[in-house]
Amino acid sequence: MIALATRLTQWQWPDGGWNCDRRPNVAHSSFHESLPPLRGLAAYGGFPDATARAAEFFLRHRMFRTESDGTVINPEWLQLHWPAYWHYDVLLGLRAITEAGLVRDDRCREALDHLESQRGPDGRWRANGRRYWLRRGDVNVDVI
Repeated sequence: MIALATRLTQWQWPDGGWNCDRRPNVAHSSFHESLPPLRGLAAYGGFPDATARAAEFFLRHRMFRTESDGTVINPEWLQLHWPAYWHYDVLLGLRAITEAGLVRDDRCREALDHLESQRGPDGRWRANGRRYWLRRGDVNVDVI
């Protein structure tokens, strides 16, 4: 485990997250690709500085907004998905921030309020976002 956690910290981008995009002009981490390392480092517990930097990446964005002008990065992130697979949404982001011990940060408030607004009259939440799995008979390749 220590070898994997060490490698994750070595691959961490300057903005605190991760991104597999190797193009030289890419300078911003991916929410999708930063979520699993944050959760792993928070669970492992051996790299508090790297964990804090990763959490700060999400907190700077208030979990779903651009840093530059505060607009919603992707409206689909405000929907609830189950299962979410590798896709980011506000629920999974809040879960990761909770696991990192930082959900009481004021920058989570809007995301928490939004999550609460999704609660149904019966007190439960329902997945209301795009489903990422295939239905019987669907394919995930295009035939040319």
